[in-house]
Amino acid sequence: MERGTRGRRLLVWDAPNMDMCLSEVIGERPSASTRPDLEAVLEWMRGRCQPDDQVEACVFINVPAGFESAMGAWVVGLRHTGYAVFAKPKRSHRDDVDADIVGHVERRFARGSLVELVVASHDAKAFAGPLRRYAKAGVAVMVLGYREKDSFAASSPELIFVDLEDLTGVFERPLPRTNLFDLPPGGRWFEPFARPDAEARSRPEGGGPAQVVSGHGGSGHGGPGGRGQHRAGGTAEPVEPPPSPDGVISLLAAEVESAVLEGNDGLALRQAGDLLRTRFPGYGLDDLGFDSFTGLVDALLEQTSLVLLRRPGTGTVITPANPSEPPATSARTDPHDLRPRSVEPGAALTLVSAAEVAPTGTLNPIYQAFGVGEAVTRGGR
Repeated sequence: MERGTRGRRLLVWDAPNMDMCLSEVIGERPSASTRPDLEAVLEWMRGRCQPDDQVEACVFINVPAGFESAMGAWVVGLRHTGYAVFAKPKRSHRDDVDADIVGHVERRFARGSLVELVVASHDAKAFAGPLRRYAKAGVAVMVLGYREKDSFAASSPELIFVDLEDLTGVFERPLPRTNLFDLPPGGRWFEPFARPDAEARSRPEGGGPAQVVSGHGGSGHGGPGGRGQHRAGGTAEPVEPPPSPDGVISLLAAEVESAVLEGNDGLALRQAGDLLRTRFPGYGLDDLGFDSFTGLVDALLEQTSLVLLRRPGTGTVITPANPSEPPATSARTDPHDLRPRSVEPGAALTLVSAAEVAPTGTLNPIYQAFGVGEAVTRGGR
């Protein structure tokens, strides 16, 4: 089939796969600053077109039960940006959108006007064969993704692989990646995620590992102690300065929305504690501007539309209260951040207050307070 240089240029975005692979690449749940700006991706696609070309951009998503209202706001944003959205209920692991993506592309290919296909996905099983077939038929085929997760496109002579981070304006700042595939001939440096001198000072004489009481590098379960202290070797210095209290609230609110996008009820208290512990190691609640665990949670609930909900057997989660309204917080300053703003609580969730999950005993370090708080109520265990 002969293909001209002008015609339809099709972009398809495999949202479940791209979000999962981003989490694996950066080693944490994506946040507002690490998620790609899909409007910038579409602008890049438009910039590749000739005046007479027709651009079609599609996002394929799964919608877990109970999250229809929450994800609706995100879908509306995508549609206003210029994307068509295919939404499929997610009821089991078999409810993937791969076959739907292939079917849509096949229909466009069969019309004979498809000149370029851009697929954002890392799923070799679903796409490697069809994409090579389109390329051999004369369609320019490009795969967008993260090089660390690509298993077929970069090594295929018929396909072109482009790392998503190479597109201008797609990310707010460089991602914390460890990409060993695209090294320059002379090599490159990878900066440490934590300060090595802090770890070195925590080791006892003789080079053995220090017994961590609290702070960065611990197992996540520590006893009472000062901020960032170790039993052998002094005090670990914080990796970065503490944020303002408003900064802490914004960070947690953004993480709650990320958790909702991934199909969870919200962000578990233990996860919130782990986030602050790893982001600001060595700091306690008072360093972050809060006199207690309850004070931190109260401030979060007062400054946003978030609530605490308890699901029996799984602990307490922070989640949006109203599926029709975004959380009123400074965390959402990016007009192109199209993630859902809220989630309807499930029937098995029970509304609780900050005092009901407040931990007893020592409130520092942060992760200890959140970890204990997930299982302790005012009346004890």
